Amino acid sequence: MNDYRKPIINLTHITDDMLVDAPEIEEVLTEFKEWVGDAIFVAHNASFDMGFIDTGYERLGFGPSTNGVIDTLELSRTINTEYGKHGLNFLAKKYGCRINATSPCHL
Repeated sequence: MNDYRKPIINLTHITDDMLVDAPEIEEVLTEFKEWVGDAIFVAHNASFDMGFIDTGYERLGFGPSTNGVIDTLELSRTINTEYGKHGLNFLAKKYGCRINATSPCHL
């Protein structure tokens, strides 16, 4: 395995074996666009996620997403000015929430 892949696997817990039968990104993004409709995206560090979504959408000829976006990272920086950190795990602990950001997501 290439060394550059190890940190990604450690972060996401996604292995090559898990991707063997995965659908192509074009199929996934098309289904995602239909499913999400005009809903508002809510994400922590949303610009990161939206970069991938917009790049994929543009590659498929959809143009950039027109959905509204609420970025909980920016929201925390605005509301929690006394915190030196605004990471998702830190905020979950502060607010008493349980999260598992690396659990499998399914459409």
